[in-house]
Amino acid sequence: MKTIEGSIQGLFKHAASGNAAVIAFRILLALLVLFICSRIINAICKRLQKAMNKKTDVDQGAVVFVTSAIKVLLYLAVILMILNGLGVKTSSLLTLLGSIGLAIVLGLKDNLSNVASGIIIMVLKPFNVGDHIIENSDHNEGTVTEIGLFFTKLKTLDEQTIIIPNQLLTNSSVINQTREQYRTLDLHYSIPYGTDLDTAKEIIRKTVMDDPETNKDRGEDSVHVFVHSLDDSAVILCSRSRVINEKYWQTRYRIFESVYKNFMAEGLEFAYPHMDVHVDQNQY
Repeated sequence: MKTIEGSIQGLFKHAASGNAAVIAFRILLALLVLFICSRIINAICKRLQKAMNKKTDVDQGAVVFVTSAIKVLLYLAVILMILNGLGVKTSSLLTLLGSIGLAIVLGLKDNLSNVASGIIIMVLKPFNVGDHIIENSDHNEGTVTEIGLFFTKLKTLDEQTIIIPNQLLTNSSVINQTREQYRTLDLHYSIPYGTDLDTAKEIIRKTVMDDPETNKDRGEDSVHVFVHSLDDSAVILCSRSRVINEKYWQTRYRIFESVYKNFMAEGLEFAYPHMDVHVDQNQY
């Protein structure tokens, strides 16, 4: 960088005369130097971007941010060198730029916090594009489609897009549901009091075991069916198994439907909100 600065100052030193023609020549020379340097800067940034893209673990958003920041810094350095070569006192200009920069920082502190949070997400990678996450502060849930400098975009199951400020994702806990290969599938079923528990549990266990997507690496112990709770008007049974993350939702819906059909075939019912009224005939 010092060599480039010395070359630029050397060019302008030969055009140090004060008449109008030479001043115009110096301006044209400044524009020519800026053009040449811009081509060099663009070539450097493209080569840097290409080198970073070869690493598969580098996020695309981080690549764009780093190359853009480097490009801005290089352009600023070249412009200051050109102004110095033209005889402009850059010390006062730097002071002015510092004051403007401070005002911008104070005015955009929330946005800059989002940028800092975006960098943290890109570097630490608590989640990646394609992960299904739940943000716990506002209970936003969906699949990550884009991680930007200011916002992260989620796609919900019903094909809607949620745009979340990055600061919210770094200041609250986030559940990454797809980081692991397998996911525990807990399903709850409400059955009326008086139902044969052993029969209901066996129907549920066999239904879950027969599903093609449940993980059966532990044989009969791969599926657990147990009483989860005793509610006011129903016994809550729970089946617990493991499925591949990518198949979680399809398997969940399919098992619920299969359990319902198997209950109907065996004459069992599910509980629903109702009230039993007992009339004492002796009171009338």
